[in-house]
Amino acid sequence: MRNRGHTDLTGNTYNQWTVLHSVRKGPRNRLLWLCTCTCGNEQAIAGDRLKRGDSSKCVQCNIDGNFTKHGAYKTKEYRAYICMRNRVLNSTHRDFKYWGGRGITICPSWLDSFENFIADMGLAPKGNYSLDRRDNEGNYEPGNCRWATTSVQANNKRNGYLHKKPLWLDEAIVLKATGMSSAAIEREVGAYKGQLNRWLKKENLHEYDSVSC
Repeated sequence: MRNRGHTDLTGNTYNQWTVLHSVRKGPRNRLLWLCTCTCGNEQAIAGDRLKRGDSSKCVQCNIDGNFTKHGAYKTKEYRAYICMRNRVLNSTHRDFKYWGGRGITICPSWLDSFENFIADMGLAPKGNYSLDRRDNEGNYEPGNCRWATTSVQANNKRNGYLHKKPLWLDEAIVLKATGMSSAAIEREVGAYKGQLNRWLKKENLHEYDSVSC
């Protein structure tokens, strides 16, 4: 298509864009170029932006492929990914004992690839959502992770305490028999506050209920 005073860009390729034809948009009838991305998405873009390389791919491809480039550290998803790695892999992290210290691991495909993590998890919903494991004794892996609100996570932790026997319980029972307080044991084994006594009651170990915490 010829456009008076403008170079015809039809058929040209700019990074992931291929120009289909010109379009007129907006109150000023501005000349734009309808382009198709390699993923199939279409978008109308100004010709000067294409020529300068200001637009190289559609919004979705930018989300899917460019998180680890400049600015990725500002996203909720990238912060969640780094926090997950620190909790599991960094033995000097203050929360390591609650995750990596008690055997929680990260699946191989996520371990060194934020792109794989995003491909499986998708973007977090807007609002107060963060990374959560459905099974608190399970690992960080597809199928066991989700984006969840604080209230959902709190309920999940309560349910986890009361339904699946934690790995640390046998050790905690031995320590309890020595007269150590529940609070000290929870710190030692990496349990949450109050979790030990709930499990002692569940296991019918009532003789320990009166020990001072």
